[in-house]
Amino acid sequence: MRTALIALILVACSCHTAGKKFRWCCVSDREQRKCADLARALAAVLPAAAVAAFAKLSCILAPSTADCIGKIQANRADAVTLDAGEVYTAAKQFGLIAVAKEMYEDGGCVLAVALVRNSSLSIRSLQGTRSCHSGARWTAGWSLPLGFLLSRNYLPWAEEQPLSQGQCVQSLSDPHPCVQSL
Repeated sequence: MRTALIALILVACSCHTAGKKFRWCCVSDREQRKCADLARALAAVLPAAAVAAFAKLSCILAPSTADCIGKIQANRADAVTLDAGEVYTAAKQFGLIAVAKEMYEDGGCVLAVALVRNSSLSIRSLQGTRSCHSGARWTAGWSLPLGFLLSRNYLPWAEEQPLSQGQCVQSLSDPHPCVQSL
């Protein structure tokens, strides 16, 4: 994983003009520390001439991935780590391009799971019930379930009546809205 990440950064850095920093946008203190560790690791393994020429990694802290996307558009950042749902939004709404994806050695991937309280497993029988999502625009908790419903015409795009009687979506201020409101 580390090798692939370093290779990605080297490839991306080589596209920049000589001596320019490669600016990674971070959305948390922890992510910024990891970025700084990577910058130190690059400086330690690359020849000094290579670091001076193209591998100056700088870490920029931003309040959100949306802000990072804006910084990339405004040429104030070069890269950001995004959830797959955010990648979709960045590509569709802002014309940005994904340059790498994370693959796990064990073949792991993002999974979407639907939980129902009663014994019915029919998606149509869930109409009128309450739905809970792990986060707005997150792949497993938002994009995949809504995409599934839309692709099978269970939830028409322009319909004024919602499929369910209520939704709760995880947010930064309330990480467990579904549990608290059941």
